[in-house]
Amino acid sequence: MEDPRENRRIAKNWREYLAESQETFRVYGWAWKEFITPESRRWMKRGVVLLLAGTVLNMAQPWLIRSVIDGLIEGQWRAVVTAIVLITGVMVADRLIFWLFDRCREYSLGMDIGQVDNRSTELFFEKSLSQHIQDDGLLSAANVEKGRNHVIQTEHMMVYEGVPMLAQLALAFIFLFIISPFSGLVMLVVLVVYLIFLLWINTKVLQVCTPIEKDWRKFNRHRVERWDNIERVKTSGKEAAELRFMTGFFDDIIRRDRRFWLWVIRMGTLRGLFSILVTCGLLGYGAWRVYLGDWTVGLLYPFYQWMRQIGDNLWRISHLERRLNWSMPSVRSMMQALTMRPDVEDCAAPAALRPDRTPRVEFRDVSHAYGKNGNGDRRQLHVLRDVSFVIEPGEKVALIGASGAGKTTVMRLLQRYTDPERGQVLVDDVDLREVRLNDWRQLVGYVPQQAQVLDGTLRYNLLYGLSDEERARVTDEDLWSLMRRLQIDFGERLIDGLDTVVGRRGTKLSGGQAQRLMIGAAVMKRPRLLIVDEATSSLDSTTEKQVQEGLTAVLESRTSALIIAHRLSTVRDLCTKFIVLRPAEETGDGGDQVEAVALSFEELHEISPSFRRLSADQGVIIDGRP
Repeated sequence: MEDPRENRRIAKNWREYLAESQETFRVYGWAWKEFITPESRRWMKRGVVLLLAGTVLNMAQPWLIRSVIDGLIEGQWRAVVTAIVLITGVMVADRLIFWLFDRCREYSLGMDIGQVDNRSTELFFEKSLSQHIQDDGLLSAANVEKGRNHVIQTEHMMVYEGVPMLAQLALAFIFLFIISPFSGLVMLVVLVVYLIFLLWINTKVLQVCTPIEKDWRKFNRHRVERWDNIERVKTSGKEAAELRFMTGFFDDIIRRDRRFWLWVIRMGTLRGLFSILVTCGLLGYGAWRVYLGDWTVGLLYPFYQWMRQIGDNLWRISHLERRLNWSMPSVRSMMQALTMRPDVEDCAAPAALRPDRTPRVEFRDVSHAYGKNGNGDRRQLHVLRDVSFVIEPGEKVALIGASGAGKTTVMRLLQRYTDPERGQVLVDDVDLREVRLNDWRQLVGYVPQQAQVLDGTLRYNLLYGLSDEERARVTDEDLWSLMRRLQIDFGERLIDGLDTVVGRRGTKLSGGQAQRLMIGAAVMKRPRLLIVDEATSSLDSTTEKQVQEGLTAVLESRTSALIIAHRLSTVRDLCTKFIVLRPAEETGDGGDQVEAVALSFEELHEISPSFRRLSADQGVIIDGRP
């Protein structure tokens, strides 16, 4: 999967870098609006006010120390004692201010973490299932998680580090101008030179380090993939080869990375030397003023300290700006993912469905297509063309066809992962787009092809699809009864009964056990329509039979079913209607993609060439003949 940040545009000059900086403000402005609550902002404002007060007190301390020095030289002990008392008061006040500031920061940080978690989850969940499937490179949990971590760090960094830096810088310049306008002008020139240098260096950082970071991500993905697939690496005897490759890859990246950052360090040292020379020159100027009698000796101390604070804060601002730039790709990718407009939403006045009634489902002239790839290719791959069929209440319908015939697309349209490009999916003669999506999904049970078992207990997984009120009404006996009907007997693995932990992704269960657990979870909803997506395609024949028996046990007469099956044996005795789809590209002009509809395998065998091929490939016996 391609990292969305790999396509980041690299600034080629300072103008493009400034344009990139404007984009940075836009992205972080979005993050501020979405993830910083009004209550958190109030705590932040209090914290910033306290920080500014603490900054003023810190900036005043060198001036008070000046009074101590001058008092000692001039023998004015009253002035010395007064200054020391004031310094003590300033330091105590400063400590109390930072105690209050830490409280504000803790409150705002906790609120922000909660808001980032809640709001990012809300925005992530509101996207349609089709968007999650098609945009899994951008709209992925890993991508959003990276951005989530960077948002919290950068927002607080800008508020609690950036604001004090700017305040100290501004106050240092003001105090310096008051003492010596000439020195203030010189440091202002240093600031301009520094900003030009900063602009140049950070442009170089983006130009050189973006490709290096891209290679770091490639290296990390390769390493993690090999760790995750350690079984294949070891059974292929590739441990030594992989180690050699990763060592060479790492050495190449670190060589380029080290060479550039040594250059940056060298340039930074030259800048630092320039700043030192200017500071020392101004210190000499101050000493000359003392020699002339224009200044007192003590004035040299705040004069020197404020110059140093200007230089130190210039470096800190550079460091802060660089950290913001490196967090920018992750936050921007998160913003692009979470600001996507959901392509499936409830209409303004959705129709109501009767929860006690099994609906009639109809596909009427449904057509659908997908983009061929995610690289800007806008060509369309047509999967469904004018598909029409009906699932009457209580019918158990098998959807049969070769790979690529559109079976999974039918399943997704029926669950409204997305809406068809043309045609209608009707529920009791109402377009599915006009039905409240949550109401529809409450009536539908779904068993996916790959079991989606959640980390937790058997009980938790079985009850996951129910509301709190429905869960409260389910007894342990209800669950045990269901498990007996579905043959969910895990033997020695059922060590704690219904509270047995199944592990992350059901790692403590076999494939058949996990699939039967998913059937149980779907059945617990008491669905009016059960959709099963090739649930036995990856199981052995014995386990397939057990899963099939479980399905037979739960498909009551009042429940409709759509079963997508590649293995014909799964649906032969389970379904009452069989629909054969052929790939859209085989239909030609005006051809019907629904090749056949029948009530038995024998009837299908007579009228469907696609079914005859599938049954022959799978050795299915029809009328005593394979």
